Amino acid sequence: MKRTILLVLAIAACRSASTPSPAPSAAANLPGAAAPRQAVERFLGAAKNQDLQELAIAWGTAKGPARDQFGESERAQLEKRLIVMLGCYDSEKHRILDEIPADDGKRVLRVEMTKGAVTKTPRFTTVKGPSDRWYVEDADFAAVTALCKR
Repeated sequence: MKRTILLVLAIAACRSASTPSPAPSAAANLPGAAAPRQAVERFLGAAKNQDLQELAIAWGTAKGPARDQFGESERAQLEKRLIVMLGCYDSEKHRILDEIPADDGKRVLRVEMTKGAVTKTPRFTTVKGPSDRWYVEDADFAAVTALCKR
């Protein structure tokens, strides 16, 4: 009887022991994204999560992420821009409607974004940068001003 109780306790202890969470994938640590759609999703996810650092590596140009294109003297300017974006692109829901090719190998994605009773459809222009990573180069700010926090 004692053996049975010990066995049951041992099994219960093994089942309740926490398993280590998997390490983040190497791609999650890279700036940009593997494809245009993922670049937009990463950008919008960073805004929704109010994550300045993540937004700074999702937004960029053919030269790479925005965080790497501003010098030390321009860091305050970058941070101000990112804070404004966090307040305007943190929609309650969004869905990518379509993706079309644009000049110079860029891709444009129309995204329906909703916050409260307001729905807007900005065009996100993505561009391929270093190491074949995609960045949101332009997020059609004029189209989302009605979504911005005041």
